Amino acid sequence: MLEVWREACVNAFKTMDRELGVQARVDCGFSGTTAVCAIKQGEDLVVANLGDSTAVLVTVSETGYLKAMQLTTDQKPNVPRESS
Repeated sequence: MLEVWREACVNAFKTMDRELGVQARVDCGFSGTTAVCAIKQGEDLVVANLGDSTAVLVTVSETGYLKAMQLTTDQKPNVPRESS
């Protein structure tokens, strides 16, 4: 089931990219976009990101403190695996 959600996120991002590309009124030369999607089904969590937005999961520890866990890596040109 996780693969179905992963494919849905990828397809949604590709569709939006394609739709923006055919809009004559949108000057994509000086614009950018980011997106973060999270889908929770039962105990499963699918997170997808595009661009330099970060998904963070916040939970409450056993002692009552908030704990933040970064779930995604920002997509930036200075990140080696993003520049290739």
